[in-house]
Amino acid sequence: MDEIKFDFNEDIQFKILQLVLQDYDWARSVGLEIIEARFFNNIMFGKIFDWAKYIMEKYNVPAPKTTLKDCATKVYNDNKITLSEKTAYDELIEKCFEQLDAEVDGIDYIKDRALDFAKKEKV
Repeated sequence: MDEIKFDFNEDIQFKILQLVLQDYDWARSVGLEIIEARFFNNIMFGKIFDWAKYIMEKYNVPAPKTTLKDCATKVYNDNKITLSEKTAYDELIEKCFEQLDAEVDGIDYIKDRALDFAKKEKV
């Protein structure tokens, strides 16, 4: 069986990750239910998603940037990633928290695409 991946480009996948991190209400009510880390084509997106999901579900709070960066530091300290990979995670986490703009970024469209994808995969 083929591994299930999002059927849209990396820019849209990144915006989905940003939505999970920036729209806590959507993440808790929809996003964490329909999205899985394995759907992301970019492994780093999937790892950040997993860390955020863990934080949101365990502590019932939005995943703070500093906590996500600490997750990357922990993985680095456990010798599971290199320093350059840790730096790349830190930079990506910073970028994830750049404020989304509803009109420019098409947030409602991205939410609909994620939901449509999840519904299709459940069939």
